[in-house]
Amino acid sequence: MRLIYDTFLFSILSTIIYFIFKISTKKINKTLWKTELTKLSFVFYISVLIFIILIYNTVKTDYLLYNFIPLKSILDYLKNINLNVSLKNLLGNIIIFFPLGFYFKFGFKIIPVRSLLYYSLIIPTVFESIQFVFYLLNIGMRTVDIDDVILNGLGIICGYYLSKITLEKWISSYNTNRSQRGET
Repeated sequence: MRLIYDTFLFSILSTIIYFIFKISTKKINKTLWKTELTKLSFVFYISVLIFIILIYNTVKTDYLLYNFIPLKSILDYLKNINLNVSLKNLLGNIIIFFPLGFYFKFGFKIIPVRSLLYYSLIIPTVFESIQFVFYLLNIGMRTVDIDDVILNGLGIICGYYLSKITLEKWISSYNTNRSQRGET
């Protein structure tokens, strides 16, 4: 329960700061309120992401927990008898980046697949690198794991393609309904 409260508080404050900045610079597009709402929700999402990955529940240690061998942690979790812990770590790493794929599809200009693959590798790598830098600066400690990069990237890609499929079905359904009503 504390995670939800802390995350919500951090995210609301970040979103308010963003909103105040937009108002003070008079850069709010009044005619495209959907665009502004998307930007505002993106700021909220990114602040949740930053809080959960970089700030929440970090501890200082004298050693670095790391894994630079691809699929090692994933295979260990799949072999793990404790299904709850395995699902939390595997699905959690995918789901937390899932909305970013949605934003790549709807919130930003639609990006080509090559760029999607690039972003799905770079963004999780940046988060893992920041966790490593935080360890070096003795700010906090989270596990630095190449498998997190793989799972987070998979979450971005899944979010993008699920959004794409959903959009195509919605457009198809909308066009079908319009043609059944005799609209053009």
